[in-house]
Amino acid sequence: MAAQLHTDTEIVLGFSPYIRKKGLLNQLIQFKTLWTGLQYLSFALAGHPYMGVGRNLAYKKSVFLKDSFTNTSHIVGGDDDLLVNKYATPNNTKIIIDSDSQTLSEPKTTWTSYFTQKIRHLSVGSHYRKKDRTRLGLFALSNWFGWILLFILLFNHFDIILILSLFGIRSILFYTIFTRIGLKLGVRIRPFTLPLIDLLYNLFYLVVGLRVLTAKRIKWS
Repeated sequence: MAAQLHTDTEIVLGFSPYIRKKGLLNQLIQFKTLWTGLQYLSFALAGHPYMGVGRNLAYKKSVFLKDSFTNTSHIVGGDDDLLVNKYATPNNTKIIIDSDSQTLSEPKTTWTSYFTQKIRHLSVGSHYRKKDRTRLGLFALSNWFGWILLFILLFNHFDIILILSLFGIRSILFYTIFTRIGLKLGVRIRPFTLPLIDLLYNLFYLVVGLRVLTAKRIKWS
């Protein structure tokens, strides 16, 4: 991570997978971690860095001293995330995904603690730059739209074979790319569980999103 901090590079975004354990919750955590990594690493490669994970992130002292987290002291968590969002540019930011650069983190083990954690994480997004909120919102909506459209068409008795065929093609392409990226980043995803985890992920984050909108106070735990 430190080796990437050359003269012009001020911020380095790394990847931090979670320890693999048994159970549906851990499968969801693995999916979410890879999904988030895919987003922020890909956007950074495309010239639009917007976040990093504090578990594996490097930035120069000069970046920190620009505001020393003073502008985010009122927010519960997300300080490092918002520092990246504010100061990362296509020219001063690099990513590194080499296995030697990764940190392995301990995952949540109960649904309640994970739900609370995700509320805190998602609430930070409201402080992102407007253009980043727009991109991420459209990205999330496109994924929800696929599932919503599937059920609408099925319940309205459209051609079931055609609907399932189109959705199947979409799913095969997405899950193949997703699984291969997982292998590259060291996250093992069971392909046969992906449809269930994908649906569960979208439902879970819809609930989390609604909770963030109605929450009067964001808690750490």
